[in-house]
Amino acid sequence: MMLVLCLLSILSIFISMPVYGQDLIRRVEPFVYKDIVLIPTRQFAKNLNFSVQAENNKIKLVSAYTIIQLGVGSKQIAVNCMQTELASPILSFAGSSFLPAKEFAKLLDLEYEITADAVRIGETLFPLHQGKEILIDISMQKMFCYENNLLIMQSLVSTARKGRHNHLGFFKIGRKAVGPAYDKPYNCWLSWMMQFHDHHLMHGWPSKSSKVLAHPGNKIGHPASNGCVRLYNDFAKKLYEWAPAGTSVEIVP
Repeated sequence: MMLVLCLLSILSIFISMPVYGQDLIRRVEPFVYKDIVLIPTRQFAKNLNFSVQAENNKIKLVSAYTIIQLGVGSKQIAVNCMQTELASPILSFAGSSFLPAKEFAKLLDLEYEITADAVRIGETLFPLHQGKEILIDISMQKMFCYENNLLIMQSLVSTARKGRHNHLGFFKIGRKAVGPAYDKPYNCWLSWMMQFHDHHLMHGWPSKSSKVLAHPGNKIGHPASNGCVRLYNDFAKKLYEWAPAGTSVEIVP
């Protein structure tokens, strides 16, 4: 059952295409996925002087001389009413759509160059983040882990339940402890603990025993915590070993 849940978590990012309204794109940085540089739609539009119009999963980018129409999850694209097809569909990650930088540079007849820390389209530079970072999306109840702009792993999580507070914004991993350690206020044992804000942690599923790791059942993927970020125990161990103290953590609503 655990294997099935993990596989579903990995696959869901490709089969789930969110509906976009006026708040089309959250602040997400460009990154590299399967050797393709992907740039957030809104950032691409702003930096290259396009306005953005969106209805459901349809997106229109409009500049003084060019109109680009595309759809999330589709390879079909129209540039000034001329239909063409991309090598891969417009992708969606962490609640945001992304455009393949090289293909769009070619469509706009602009020079394209990639270095270790930036992508250049025409005269516009799009910085590429270096190092490790964690993105937690509250609405999706998911965690995405990037290293040098590569999405390397992801998992469902459980954040604060109704009546409790999710901490949004930018943080860094502080103290870490393998555990299990006893949490007296909540009468439970915690493993693979990584502090990110005051006394709030990312950790494995709480257990009533220091000898046995608790199984979350079907609760992972649904708000359930007191403000911490709860993880599958096997993923918590993997994350603990991958993310050193100081790793960036961003939590979005």
